[in-house]
Amino acid sequence: AAGRLDRVTWAAAGARRTFHFSLDRCSPPGHIAWAVGPFKATPMAFPSKPLTTVMMDSGDAGSVPESAVLTQLAPLEWSSATGGRAKRAEEGPPPLSAAAAVPPVAAHDTSLGGASEHSAATLPLLFALCEEALGCKFAYPALHQVYLPVEAAAEPSAVGAGIHLLSSDVLVYRRTIDQAIEARRHMAAAVAKQWFGVLMRPRTPADAWLVTGLAGWLEGWAVKTFQGQTELAYQRWRERQAIFALDDGCAPPLCPRGGGGAWGQLLGTEVLDPSPLASLKATAVIGMLERKAGEDMFRKVVCHLVFQAFKQTPEEELAAGGGARLLGTAEFLKQVGSAGGFRREVQAFAQRWVYGRGCPHLTAAFTYNKKGNNIEMAVRQSGSVAALRGAERSVSASGDASSVALLRVILRELDGREMHTMTVGAAPVSLERLKVATRPSAWGRRPRRKRQPNDDLEALDEQDKMMTRVPVYYVVVDPAEEWLPPPRVQQ
Repeated sequence: AAGRLDRVTWAAAGARRTFHFSLDRCSPPGHIAWAVGPFKATPMAFPSKPLTTVMMDSGDAGSVPESAVLTQLAPLEWSSATGGRAKRAEEGPPPLSAAAAVPPVAAHDTSLGGASEHSAATLPLLFALCEEALGCKFAYPALHQVYLPVEAAAEPSAVGAGIHLLSSDVLVYRRTIDQAIEARRHMAAAVAKQWFGVLMRPRTPADAWLVTGLAGWLEGWAVKTFQGQTELAYQRWRERQAIFALDDGCAPPLCPRGGGGAWGQLLGTEVLDPSPLASLKATAVIGMLERKAGEDMFRKVVCHLVFQAFKQTPEEELAAGGGARLLGTAEFLKQVGSAGGFRREVQAFAQRWVYGRGCPHLTAAFTYNKKGNNIEMAVRQSGSVAALRGAERSVSASGDASSVALLRVILRELDGREMHTMTVGAAPVSLERLKVATRPSAWGRRPRRKRQPNDDLEALDEQDKMMTRVPVYYVVVDPAEEWLPPPRVQQ
């Protein structure tokens, strides 16, 4: 770990040597990790640009000191294991030919030494992005990223206090795009867990989902800034599809309460489940909270919590039994609800997504009513029995079904986009009439687009006839992805 060597003692007549390290912050035994072996160290003293934080109690902005010292360690044998392909890549490109224009996979630089050097260039940027997102520097004076052979790593990535133990499977190769994207995502996840997992810890085993979800949120922030919004949207879409397929209502809720239902007291054993459902759902629920509160407001709440934990001294932490470094579900939901203006609805949200089980399946269908000039939208809510019970408890917690489980719908009309809201409570089927803003008398006077020479006249005439019957171009259900399952739309 990123500790400080205090002294070295000898015992058993010099046959046993003990190294005594100390950490600047209190850390449980599970966060202490080390790697022993012949490593080649690549130091990276990375002073990030001065960050501006507004989490001070006084409200004044301040400058955060320089960042920690970053060091990457790789097995010494990797540095001498560069094959002929790596040397040819360093000397320059081969003569232009058809084979060189589209090189085969075997021609890529697959040496471990070159990949470890290329990976070292990615860590400082991801580290700086996480610091910038939280407006707070790293809690430890140094961060060590250690790469291990795949046969020596129990999992692709393990995180300790100021140290990452990564498998060689997550090395960033120079010319393999798909593998590099996945490797950078693993690195971003490891850096995010340094804040949410090492610095910030759950108050109880039932609150572990909150730390996991916030780590996924910070990882998504780094991925969005480094690789683009499209890459993050694609990853989130894949995660939602996986949750939709895995969550059948039999798994425990994110935050078990009371006796734990049919499982009894879980006592933190749910983290031993090899399924990724818990981590995926925790990240998705945190994303839903972010969209309800607003990106800036949610980030401000998270930054305030991290800053309070960062400025806490070890003496204050011991006296308070953890203090600001411990996150609780009820307190966090209350703060986010107050900041986002939905404090009355946050309990109903928690009953469905945090304390409840299962994932509802939404199917939407619509038709146009010409006489009333509106879109008749019907939403069917199906799924497991546990998901329907969660919807009922959500309505009971709010007391008003019209203020919970709101589903947003966008109608693209002739005159522009119109946002509508419909209520999806505990009923299996919900029906709503969405008023169309375009007046029927204006349909015939709609200005026609000037036809171009290459236009398909029959297609344009058919489109004009269709718009005369239905003055809506398209319908979008849940545009901001405020619901965990992706709704299916039928017409």
